[in-house]
Amino acid sequence: MVADLIAEHCGDAQTLCDLGCGDGSLLVALRGLPLTTWGYDAGAQNVRVALAAGLDVSRCDFLTEPVELGDIVVMSEVLEHLVDPHSFLAGMAATKLVASSPSSETGDWHYRHHAWAWDEAGYRALLEGAGWAVVEQRTCYGGINVHGGRHGEQHFQAIIAERPQ
Repeated sequence: MVADLIAEHCGDAQTLCDLGCGDGSLLVALRGLPLTTWGYDAGAQNVRVALAAGLDVSRCDFLTEPVELGDIVVMSEVLEHLVDPHSFLAGMAATKLVASSPSSETGDWHYRHHAWAWDEAGYRALLEGAGWAVVEQRTCYGGINVHGGRHGEQHFQAIIAERPQ
């Protein structure tokens, strides 16, 4: 879903930065696009896997360390982990953003490392409230998941947004 949004909306973008890129799986999926890509992740093992796959990935805490942002910035399954996602999004010096997160988690049913849970309207409001104009929002089914010993249907959402000119 995230790769599809990027492919459909990359337009004249030439570069893409993946913040919280994990093992680089999304960057691998984007190899066929005419984009120069790179990523940052705080996990040493994730970075080792990405480098072994031939990706341009650096170990970095992008919340506290300077990073180079591309024409498109991707934050896939990242915002829900941040203490203050609104301030981060509001202060990010980027013009195009693709962000994704779960959309079916609640205060009672969520991954234990998630500080936030948004439904579709709430996620859109988060980005718009931080100064982004939503271009498109999509959701998809993510299978059955277990949080806190309870089973439930997981869904994910992705938004592509731009800074208003």
